[in-house]
Amino acid sequence: SQARSIEAVSDQGASTWLSCLPLESHGFALSRQGFRDSLAVRYGWELTSLPSTCACGKSFTIDHAMVCLKGGYSISRHNHVRDYLATNLRRVCPLVDTEPPLLPIDPGLPGALAPGSADRLDIKAA
Repeated sequence: SQARSIEAVSDQGASTWLSCLPLESHGFALSRQGFRDSLAVRYGWELTSLPSTCACGKSFTIDHAMVCLKGGYSISRHNHVRDYLATNLRRVCPLVDTEPPLLPIDPGLPGALAPGSADRLDIKAA
């Protein structure tokens, strides 16, 4: 919404991404399309290349994309943090795995996952 856009651009530090060096090694580089999309989101402009439907089945809007756990950007942000942590863990741990399957446990135990569940740990380090 327009109110969300105005609030977001007026927060302290909200424009620092516009003046940082585009260092790809630190994840600060945006493609041309990514830069245009970021400006559009920042100023509440309409994005022209959005899909009409999200992976969750709902209508795909910017507001929906920011909060959807299935097809939105929150999972992308989560995965970026997960991968960053895993990369740094690999510097000190010999075995690091992202999203390893959980070990099967007795389904009769409280809190046990259903057989074949897609739930996973974010990172396993040994």
